[in-house]
Amino acid sequence: DWLIKSTDPVILLDTTASVPRTPYIPDATRLPGFNTIPPILFVVAGIIVLLIGLWQRREALRENMGLAVRPVMNGVLVFVLGALLAWVSVTGQLHIGFILMLVAVWFTGWFLDRTTPGFELRTVGVAAWAALCNLLFNTDEALSRE
Repeated sequence: DWLIKSTDPVILLDTTASVPRTPYIPDATRLPGFNTIPPILFVVAGIIVLLIGLWQRREALRENMGLAVRPVMNGVLVFVLGALLAWVSVTGQLHIGFILMLVAVWFTGWFLDRTTPGFELRTVGVAAWAALCNLLFNTDEALSRE
């Protein structure tokens, strides 16, 4: 509220509007909606997912071709979900920021569960004694290096 209504200095206020609001976002800076993406790109994305899946399982596929079902299903799912998102967002309100949000959520979960800094963040957030242990451990480690 303060960012929009501040007048000294003007931060986010649209000075041409009669009511306090932010300026409109120019069309050139908007993320593209799913309804503006050509359907062929969904097909290409599905094929790329299929090929990556088959390439990752290339050794196992020599012995058992039944293992190709999962990459094929993943490729089909990418195409179908892309087409579904394009169909759902006929008004253009749903844009690729939705996919960016999903990637950010996945990356945050991966970072917290699979990396040392993520473990430290989770540990520090658990309890004060865990934060103290983390601080003592890092201090002793830093002192032993010197």
